[in-house]
Amino acid sequence: MAYQRRDTRKKTYGRRSKRVRKLNMGRIDDFKWDLSHILDDMNDENTSAVKGAIYAKASKIGVREAKDYIWEKQKEGILERDVALRLTRLLSKYSVYR
Repeated sequence: MAYQRRDTRKKTYGRRSKRVRKLNMGRIDDFKWDLSHILDDMNDENTSAVKGAIYAKASKIGVREAKDYIWEKQKEGILERDVALRLTRLLSKYSVYR
């Protein structure tokens, strides 16, 4: 009885998904602390909504979409320009390709 040689090459099932900049989940506590620190002087009713939306978009969809959301809120007058700049820099600091 002859044995067949086992194929040891790595199998790829389908295509690899495109890598996107998202939040570095290993440093998420630091990100949340810095995010809260930046948004401290904002109106309380808007703070939690903006915080949650930025976190959700940056961790699940991508940092680019979160930055677009920040600039959209700045145009609506909810965020000031310097706060929006600080938030976009924060996202860049805590992002990684995954």
